[in-house]
Amino acid sequence: MRLYEEVLKLRRKGLGYRRIRRKIKELYNVALSTASINYWCRGIHTPFGGIRICMIDHLEPSPELAYVIGVVSGDGYAVKLKTKNGDYRLERGVRDREFDEEFSKCLGRVLGRDPPKPIPLGDGRLKVRVRSKAMYELLQRPVNLDRIKYFTEYSEDCARSFLRGFFDSEGS
Repeated sequence: MRLYEEVLKLRRKGLGYRRIRRKIKELYNVALSTASINYWCRGIHTPFGGIRICMIDHLEPSPELAYVIGVVSGDGYAVKLKTKNGDYRLERGVRDREFDEEFSKCLGRVLGRDPPKPIPLGDGRLKVRVRSKAMYELLQRPVNLDRIKYFTEYSEDCARSFLRGFFDSEGS
């Protein structure tokens, strides 16, 4: 991911593909193919696999992220399924349609995607599920308070949103 960002930065400086390749080799001791550099610069491929937020480092503090952290800390969960590649999920079961819509909207904004659609469970509840390794690493149990502190205490709006999410998930 860092190589990708470095390649784009070098391209913006006006370097050609071969010069970028040499510079990456010199800086990181990694031999990228000229074709990969070409595809990255032209926007045809990215190392993100279609997902822009793949590492905690790419998460930006926001009231929406703080709300999601509050909800998951209160009553949601992050899980890694035992599949070949590992499937990282963030899930929350809800009965309240408004709560479901707010949680989905915030997840969509944080991850730069469309809001996830709820899955009916048959007992009147809905499950909101999203696949995200970054969110899994941030919110796996037990929640690492030092890790989430930066996002939840970034501003007064973030702190307020975190508390609102926490109390929304716990209240009945």
